[in-house]
Amino acid sequence: MRLYDVATASHAYSAFGGKFDDSFQALIAKIGCALDLESDECGAALLKWLNAWGCRQFSKDYHQDALQRLRDWAHQHIKELPSEDTKVMELVDSDIQRVTRAYDALREVQASQRSRQDRRFSVSVGATGAAKILFALRPTSLPPWDDAIRARFDYDGSAVSYGQFIRQVSAQIQELISDAAQYEITPEQLPLRVGRNASTLPKIIDEYYWVTITKGFRVPTATELKTWSDWCARRT
Repeated sequence: MRLYDVATASHAYSAFGGKFDDSFQALIAKIGCALDLESDECGAALLKWLNAWGCRQFSKDYHQDALQRLRDWAHQHIKELPSEDTKVMELVDSDIQRVTRAYDALREVQASQRSRQDRRFSVSVGATGAAKILFALRPTSLPPWDDAIRARFDYDGSAVSYGQFIRQVSAQIQELISDAAQYEITPEQLPLRVGRNASTLPKIIDEYYWVTITKGFRVPTATELKTWSDWCARRT
């Protein structure tokens, strides 16, 4: 993944990421540097953010029940996640296998209940919700995804496919870091240099995917960019 592609998509995301970016900034402001599911304040902020990010399975009427179920999940599986300061590029196969077990259990957790034709049925966290919760818990190592991104890469939402996605994001971040190094930009400087100083590297990749896949934005070619630059130069 090229620095130019990411920088351009990041600019577009800043322009029309809108409520998604605002809700993420609000989550960060509320939870600080770490998400503690045992905290009512953090839990409420997480569920509000999930709703804002399009996770409708978390019905507001069932937020408290959902939070308790997430806590029950965490009591069994939080130890399978990487440490909070681990980077996605540092994950090895055994780490990813543990993460996918935690993901698999999380996507089956009940998020809420719904009624249809006088029948009640449970709604699970699902693939998108699970990945977003894992990202909120480990923002430097575990990337989020959505339906459009999974469809684009032919991922079925299973634990195996989530592990493949983690490896894909890791590889693309490594490519990005290598390209940025040619311009003497360090991994730590990357978010600021592309205008996304509050985003981790996994989130920057997610923002690139959201802009180019979910929203259909096409990064301009070098020829198009040169033409626009010429137009700008002639005006000055």
